[in-house]
Amino acid sequence: MRLFGLFSALNLEGNVFADASFKVNILNTNYAFKDSVKITPTEFSGRNIKIHDLEGHNGTATVACTPRAFQKHELPPAGRCK
Repeated sequence: MRLFGLFSALNLEGNVFADASFKVNILNTNYAFKDSVKITPTEFSGRNIKIHDLEGHNGTATVACTPRAFQKHELPPAGRCK
């Protein structure tokens, strides 16, 4: 992980191992994952992340969040479930 920029506008860049969860409101379902996430000054992204819900259903997702998505608390996922 690299931290750079002006103190009033710091940027992060690198890869992190995330233990996170998110909710898809239209499905009223929470998903969790533990996988690598790439962080750049313009987005957080992950490819083919293995996700699961609380009932044990598994799937994969590819996600990208931009700073605007963070401000609106929106996460536009694209994925498939098994």
